[in-house]
Amino acid sequence: MILYFSGVGNTRLVARQLAALCNERCQAIEASTPPLTAFCREDDTLVLCFPVYAWGPPLLVEEYLKRSQMEVIQTNPKRLYMVCTCGDDIGRTDRIVSKALRPMGLTFDGIWSVQMPNTYVALPGFDTDSKEVETEKLRAAAPTVKAIAESIQAGEQHILQVQPGGMPWLKSHVLRPLFNRFLTGPKRFRTDPNLCVGCGQCAKQCPTGNIQMTEHPSGKQPRWGRQCTHCLACYHHCPHGAIRYGRYTRDKGQYRPPQSL
Repeated sequence: MILYFSGVGNTRLVARQLAALCNERCQAIEASTPPLTAFCREDDTLVLCFPVYAWGPPLLVEEYLKRSQMEVIQTNPKRLYMVCTCGDDIGRTDRIVSKALRPMGLTFDGIWSVQMPNTYVALPGFDTDSKEVETEKLRAAAPTVKAIAESIQAGEQHILQVQPGGMPWLKSHVLRPLFNRFLTGPKRFRTDPNLCVGCGQCAKQCPTGNIQMTEHPSGKQPRWGRQCTHCLACYHHCPHGAIRYGRYTRDKGQYRPPQSL
């Protein structure tokens, strides 16, 4: 089983590729998804996939793992793996998630990170990659995912192939909590009334169902709720470039993942 969360779509692309290569089922993590323990079977291989946000797991994934801790595991999976996607590096994401699984008596047999095109644009200095860098990252990701699939199929163990980057402890344990407290949330999202046509793509693409289309004098407009995991799927998938995150996304690029690697 490939169990994944994806925002803009990079992780969904990797998860589906892994599922196809490993001949496994693929299940998205949503509000109604059963806890992790429901997917643990003694004869099953379980792969947890998610993007790295602020050098850690997305808040939705973190909350999902906390919810799973409340359940009792009847049997452990045959093998347990983790694959996370990142624009550059992951800090100590692997340790954060490994620690969250300990109360359930679970340990990873292998952990990988896969570099994919950058999607974070909501702070100064952060933008999408150039087309050249985007193309190169996608080109390099294909054989990486294939090699990961081969390791999973072979049941390999004791694998840690990640890019922690510089100062990983500072990023994951100092900057990440500050980021999640002050910069994760919906309050800065807005639309440009001159560009928004009320098409509803932002609501359709939101993985948490956090956006509702509401009536305005100028037509339907998106309204963001409180369940924002700050994935920026709404921003990147807006076909008219109408969504803003305060002033931070001014003149920033948009990214949409390809259909396959």
